[in-house]
Amino acid sequence: MIIFLVIFLLFTLFLLFIITSSFLGFLITRVPFVPTPAKDIRELALRLPINSSDFVYELGSGNGKVAFLIEENTDARVIGFEATLWTHLWASIKKTIKGSKSQFIYGDFYKHPWTDASIIYMYLYPPLMPFIAEKALQDCKPGTKIVSRDFPNKHLTQIDEYKTASGHMMYIYQIS
Repeated sequence: MIIFLVIFLLFTLFLLFIITSSFLGFLITRVPFVPTPAKDIRELALRLPINSSDFVYELGSGNGKVAFLIEENTDARVIGFEATLWTHLWASIKKTIKGSKSQFIYGDFYKHPWTDASIIYMYLYPPLMPFIAEKALQDCKPGTKIVSRDFPNKHLTQIDEYKTASGHMMYIYQIS
């Protein structure tokens, strides 16, 4: 009976950690954890195209799914930035299990330079778009492509847009 109670208590604490971490992450970013379908990332990798010479930054990398898919399908170097602790930890665990070279940084992506990025992928809400544009125009080198899933950014120069097989819009911008 005591073992059952200990397991129950540990499971409860684990769930409390996930809920609290998710809530705090949402308060900080105002963006919930929303996974991107794998087929959308594979399609994006072909459409851009992303290859081994690219350095992809993912703003809001969640559990690392996008980073791992980009790495697996293109051999590009990937850095994921995440402000929610439990998804960052989960991505880090998956990285170890997979033997991935992707990097995951816990914290605010605005506090890190974006100068090495050749491609930036994000699923962030419209109120963040002016800040993303300002940071991108300040940090990114000419030719850097920025991909925004579902939400356009009127502050950047759009070069393409398309609807994915799963019905999401992808807006592609380029720094000039």
